[in-house]
Amino acid sequence: TLNKYSIKNMDFDGGYIETDWIYDEKVENQRCLIKVLITSPELISTGVQSNIVCENFKNDKWYVNQDKLIEEEKLLTLQILQNAVSAGE
Repeated sequence: TLNKYSIKNMDFDGGYIETDWIYDEKVENQRCLIKVLITSPELISTGVQSNIVCENFKNDKWYVNQDKLIEEEKLLTLQILQNAVSAGE
């Protein structure tokens, strides 16, 4: 699911994946990263925690964007689960 992004941290034993900062040329002065924690060996929605963190660039500094990306995080979790099921078939 995250293979189109460069990975900053990955811990197979702990089930943690974090991307590098993701920049979109269509959205100036913003960057985001994705954090995923797999907490269960079963392929269930409560066993995957997805978090998207975005920052905005203002006055030569990066500031955390306070917008909650709940729907985007849910969609990411569902995509991870769907890809995991497909890979297991």
